[in-house]
Amino acid sequence: MSLRKPKIYLDMDGVIANFVSGAFSLFNKQYKEREYQRGTWAMWDELGVTEEEFYHRLSQQGVPFWEHLPVFPWAHDLVYRLCEVSTPIICTHPTKDPECYAGKRRWLMKHIHFHNLEVITMKDKYELARAGTMLIDDNGGNCRKFTQRGGVSIIFPQPWNNYADLPDPDRVNRVEYILDEVQRHWKG
Repeated sequence: MSLRKPKIYLDMDGVIANFVSGAFSLFNKQYKEREYQRGTWAMWDELGVTEEEFYHRLSQQGVPFWEHLPVFPWAHDLVYRLCEVSTPIICTHPTKDPECYAGKRRWLMKHIHFHNLEVITMKDKYELARAGTMLIDDNGGNCRKFTQRGGVSIIFPQPWNNYADLPDPDRVNRVEYILDEVQRHWKG
């Protein structure tokens, strides 16, 4: 599929913000990418807690948890390089915690502010899918639904992905991989 200047929706948590490392810290554990169980999306399983306990602990932290998530080392390069192709729009799914949105906005202002990007918060990212749109997300389910609705999706390589055709996150330059995938779908 060839696109003319795509509208790119870029996920935040797990792509530019290190949500997993932040969540591990809440449970007094250190996130080690090489030790993370490949294909385990539900990180509460990795942490040995229930999903309810996991989200309860997150909601107790409020704005500071989201505001102080570590930034991935490739985040600035990825955003900068995507800006050369199009103007990416940050598209993030907030939790049920009402302070999540404010914390994510503060994080973006602190780490990505110089790009002056639009931000959309929504659960069902596939609602944005149509011809000429791309979603870059670490959640394979989000990507699958986006593609089914007529958009193009690129799964961001992370250890919790369980798609065999993705490059090994230990061995791939994530920025180059994403840019190659964008170029593969967009020939401008």
